[in-house]
Amino acid sequence: MEKGGEIVRSEQEQRIAGFCHLINIIPLWGLLICGGIWFRLREESREVVLHAQQAILFHIMMLCAVLVWSMVLIFVKIVQKISEPLALVIDKINDAFFLVLVIVYALICLFGCIQCLKGRSFRYPLVRIQP
Repeated sequence: MEKGGEIVRSEQEQRIAGFCHLINIIPLWGLLICGGIWFRLREESREVVLHAQQAILFHIMMLCAVLVWSMVLIFVKIVQKISEPLALVIDKINDAFFLVLVIVYALICLFGCIQCLKGRSFRYPLVRIQP
């Protein structure tokens, strides 16, 4: 139900949706728990399922970023055989980007949790699921 542009849900749905976003911060556990919530509530609450699916997809995007970070680390090991100073620079840049990415990821998840607890609609950036 919509009221003034905001989606009105029960308090329990707000808490569960907020929990989906909050637990998403924890690597792999967020994926498993949101999957369980999605499986358990898929017939009961379309809104909670939407938030669980978004959290799962956003978590998968983060895991892909971790995979890229790991591949760059492997590349650094190869470059290190050729030029140690260059490998050190690439490694520091890679670590800095990853740190920023993790901080932004956590902040987006926390923002999503807060928005859901307030009863407002929330969509992750780059994740588009049709309700």
